[in-house]
Amino acid sequence: MTTQKITKLQTVGTEVAREFKEFSGYYDDYVLGNCPDKEFSYYAVERLATLFFSVAGLEPNQTALDVGTGTGLLAEALLEKVPSLQITGIDVSEDMLWKAVAKGCLSGFQTADANEPLPFESDSFDAVFSSSVFEFIKDDLSLVTEMARVVKPNGLLGLSAVQSKELTNLEVDGFIRLGYEESLGYEGINIDGQREEADYIYAVFKKDI
Repeated sequence: MTTQKITKLQTVGTEVAREFKEFSGYYDDYVLGNCPDKEFSYYAVERLATLFFSVAGLEPNQTALDVGTGTGLLAEALLEKVPSLQITGIDVSEDMLWKAVAKGCLSGFQTADANEPLPFESDSFDAVFSSSVFEFIKDDLSLVTEMARVVKPNGLLGLSAVQSKELTNLEVDGFIRLGYEESLGYEGINIDGQREEADYIYAVFKKDI
């Protein structure tokens, strides 16, 4: 079977919400390899969390924003390390977002499209994260800029994303890069029965202000 290399997907915004409406019901089982007819390995969350906590850290009760939280897999991984972390999650898919809410891993949440300006004041969060979202973003650097905007002074920015010209070897104005890696984000059989894989970047930054 030929392996398709994933770069940018064509679905964005409300199209993503429609696509994930049905997928939300079995998303976790699928990406965690619990669907017997779909061989799939998802690395993005674990590798981002591992890189982040190898070069940085978070204090109890600090605030974090998870952009494109989906069903809350990244939020859960962060809470394993810092159980009292106050995580706000946003996602364009209300169906995915409610899965995260049901897990109890979010302190706050709202439906929002990451292709638009983030609905928060500047300097709002101690840390801002995003994992496996940039595939659905029209302008990678606009989202990076928005994520950076809402990070508090001396706060942290962490992301895992499919490699692109804009994101490979990423630097962010006003931030020091603490860690950067390139490796697979996922591989396996997609929901259409095709084999695919995606090369990701993993990056962690600290706001130098």
